[in-house]
Amino acid sequence: MIREFLSFVTARASSHARRFGYVQESIAIDARYRRCAKAWASHLHSCHSAIGEAIRRCPGHDRAVVLGSGALYDIPLPHLAGSFREVVLLDIYHPPKARRQMRQWPNVRAIECDLLGLAEPALATVQAPLLSAWRQQIGAVDLVISSNLLTQLP
Repeated sequence: MIREFLSFVTARASSHARRFGYVQESIAIDARYRRCAKAWASHLHSCHSAIGEAIRRCPGHDRAVVLGSGALYDIPLPHLAGSFREVVLLDIYHPPKARRQMRQWPNVRAIECDLLGLAEPALATVQAPLLSAWRQQIGAVDLVISSNLLTQLP
């Protein structure tokens, strides 16, 4: 409980990521992962395998985008970073664990955005249609991975 509280107060996150519960949910997912790592192992292995197969089948290897990257538990970042010129991770909040992993790869960058537009409309800041605003910032993409966009909502 203390660990989660300290994680929350020290989190580098936007005010709307905090206000709408995304930071708390990310911290809760991390706590569940620590408690349930063995139970999650086969699921995470399946995710890594499916993404690995998508990488192998992908005709281009310039840019990969992960929508809803979160803590990267189910994303094989080393495989992605080694396979693409650029990997872009999009999420409303990138937890410290994910930021540490990103720093290991100079071709990986993070963009903080509300992909589903659930927090921003409440703040009257949406400038583009849902799920397409990120395309304006990135350009052409060879592989898009959608990870936990709907299952992890607070």
